[in-house]
Amino acid sequence: MGRRAVKRAVGAVLFAAALLWCGGVTAQQHPERRHLRAGNRSYEAQEYAAGAEAFREALAKEPSSFAAAFNLADALYKQGDYAGAAEVLGALAERSDLTPGQRAKVFHNLGNDMFAQQKLKEAADFYKQSLRENPADLETKYNLAYVQKLLEEQQQEGGGGDDRNQNQNQDQNGNQNRDGDREQNRDGSENRDEGGND
Repeated sequence: MGRRAVKRAVGAVLFAAALLWCGGVTAQQHPERRHLRAGNRSYEAQEYAAGAEAFREALAKEPSSFAAAFNLADALYKQGDYAGAAEVLGALAERSDLTPGQRAKVFHNLGNDMFAQQKLKEAADFYKQSLRENPADLETKYNLAYVQKLLEEQQQEGGGGDDRNQNQNQDQNGNQNRDGDREQNRDGSENRDEGGND
């Protein structure tokens, strides 16, 4: 083996060692990413309980992870645990380190959670808070208008009405709203694999 070949071999070994070191540093900086990816895969496969568990594991590794908490709330919502989802989102809403975009998404989903629980007034309040953070969000504007229409109809009917039809409409619209949120966030925003910021 010539001198050049030895230099190349040493260079390749040093390069490989540097790559391994950098990968280890990144893994140490974001220990929750593996669990976030697993949770997202489970969520996409409609295995919401497994997704929720993976997001909880991500939160155990990194309690300040917005993506893990936001995605946990989505998985709980999909399982019909609206109160659990609202609890997770409520804790997120109180954090001072969120961007306006993150806060808007949290309030939007809190509105969806309240809507699913047939708490129309609270849903409207959360949609309004979301619009204060992101006035251009058309989906939130639509949801607010829809909830306000339902509230107006309730008032005109004396607070009553056919609860079965209203509940059915709310369930269908609430699920469409939440699905739209996941679609809206698939473009690489904070609730995808790595959990980057807006």
